[in-house]
Amino acid sequence: MKSTAIFVLAALAAQTVSAVPHRRDHKILHQARAEAGAVTVTKTIVEPSAVVWVDDAGNTVSTEYRGSPATAAPEVNNKVGPAIFAGNVQPAVPNVNRPVSSTSASPGSNTGASVGATGNGGYGICYDMINAQTQCKTADQVNQDFAFLSQNGYKMVRTYDVGCNIGIVATAAAAHGMKVFAGINSISNVAGDLQKLINYINGNWAAVDTVNIGNEQVNQGAASASQVTAAVAQGRAMLQKAGFSGNVVTVDVFNQFIANPSLGSNSDYIAANAHGFFDTTNSAANNGNWLQKEYTQLKSIANGKKVVITESGWPHAGSANGGASADPGSQSTAIAAIKTAFADKQDSLYVFQAYDAKYKQPGAMGIEQSFGLFGSN
Repeated sequence: MKSTAIFVLAALAAQTVSAVPHRRDHKILHQARAEAGAVTVTKTIVEPSAVVWVDDAGNTVSTEYRGSPATAAPEVNNKVGPAIFAGNVQPAVPNVNRPVSSTSASPGSNTGASVGATGNGGYGICYDMINAQTQCKTADQVNQDFAFLSQNGYKMVRTYDVGCNIGIVATAAAAHGMKVFAGINSISNVAGDLQKLINYINGNWAAVDTVNIGNEQVNQGAASASQVTAAVAQGRAMLQKAGFSGNVVTVDVFNQFIANPSLGSNSDYIAANAHGFFDTTNSAANNGNWLQKEYTQLKSIANGKKVVITESGWPHAGSANGGASADPGSQSTAIAAIKTAFADKQDSLYVFQAYDAKYKQPGAMGIEQSFGLFGSN
């Protein structure tokens, strides 16, 4: 199926992004820029694999591959550069430095696992609202992303903080039969940050499964377990007053929940990040067993609550960490392993993450930008 839309190049101020890093103090590397122009460009969407951009004369400007093309590499005409399209809609810049792994490009299997206290009958995936040009994605971009992710078996989407309009995510999720896990990273300003989220959602709570109050606050040394649980209580009261009756949790690293069992006491379920790459004794092939072991440990201290792994990923580039190699093949193997391990409980796993996060600093091992399963956009 094909659809066509016209966008006119315009001189627009680039939209900057505020306070969106979510792990290990990442910062935005630079501000996006806008350039002027007067070229009319047509976007032809060839579902589900490609988006082709052509000018008035019919010349291909660029091709965005949204899956794993079997033969052709993405074409990029650098004459367009980083210019902004009318309405701030831009063609995504394909990741030409690596192929999309065959595992991540294949639809996730859905065994029809029953939906428990949370979930939507499929795997979850973590999603940054910042594109490769370090701008907040537009409604059109998010909608295209969600159509693609849903086709690939992901039915839950986790976003981070309130630097971009999360209401766009909720609208796109509802349109594609998905649910959203949204929230705020810090607990230093719960009332102010949560009010931004409430304003963004604007009553569209039907699309929202879970709201988190704080992400890795204990692990980062930013707060104690008791401070986090108090923040969750504060956040729950605000959310209920705003009409939200879904799940409210805090998110932290798995070993912090094990060391501090009270950390999840005010949460509706245990929401834990667990990345096997950071265990030097682990390997890509063993990643499913590794994650299942940590999940089982969490279940043992959860007091009967559901356990959800809210982040688990593997980098496709960077330095190795002991037996954990960072390359496309290892990423494909590692992600396949965790999806297999959670095939009977898909709504308890959020794969990290949909697209590379180029706005982050590479980090000590050079991996932080390179967890994306589907390249950069």
